[in-house]
Amino acid sequence: STVFAGDFIITPRMRLKCSVTDRHQSFVEEYHITNDVAIHRGQDSMLIRDLDICVNGTLLTSVIGDGIIVATPTGSTAYS
Repeated sequence: STVFAGDFIITPRMRLKCSVTDRHQSFVEEYHITNDVAIHRGQDSMLIRDLDICVNGTLLTSVIGDGIIVATPTGSTAYS
């Protein structure tokens, strides 16, 4: 019973696509994530302002704070 003999099970996993844009909605970068994505203020002591979170192009919420973590069901188990 080996993988080469075809003795295995595939478990599909959800992934996130994270597109980063600047304040002018210009595309900056895109990531495909299996577990989670954390957007944070880094070394800056100021809160993040005007961080818009969109799902499939629809505004979900705007964040003012230290940051946000978005997780897939696979990645969310670490935060339980």
